[in-house]
Amino acid sequence: MPRFEAVETLPDEPLVLSLKGRDGTVRDYEIQPVDAETWYKFSALGQVFEAASAGQKPNAADAEVADQLADELGALGLQRASLGADNVSAMLADGVSAPDFRRAYTTALVWHTSGGDTDRAMSVWTAGKAPTPSPDPTPETESSTSPDSTSTAAVSATRRPASGTGTSSRPKRKSKTGRA
Repeated sequence: MPRFEAVETLPDEPLVLSLKGRDGTVRDYEIQPVDAETWYKFSALGQVFEAASAGQKPNAADAEVADQLADELGALGLQRASLGADNVSAMLADGVSAPDFRRAYTTALVWHTSGGDTDRAMSVWTAGKAPTPSPDPTPETESSTSPDSTSTAAVSATRRPASGTGTSSRPKRKSKTGRA
């Protein structure tokens, strides 16, 4: 049986994003690579976003992990996990504009989910939004174009109140636009 010995892991280089604050000063924010568990959750979230932007229904397992992540962290928690809590606090204190903050968050999320692919992250940084996948060349099926079909592609960042029983079940979304 082949055996792969442990290899020395090279330190990951941070992603450095330069943003202008309300005072006009450009500051650098170092985004550190995430741990394996966060990467796994972000990967599922990335798959859900890619499917949604391509007009497709996401893989059920990815959608479930993404929903759990959104429930667990909420919108600001997702941003803190992607950008780093210290960076989020600094960006807010520095008065970074909402569009620049969104751009930084989206860039960091793509960088994390792509395994540190700086080319993909740069395409998001320069475009200001995540790239839209090219349309699938295969013909659409009736079920994917039905106006009555439901979608769970949108991830809600709003936390639901705890049920008090220690269990929770996510209600089915019925949205024709893909938004919760």
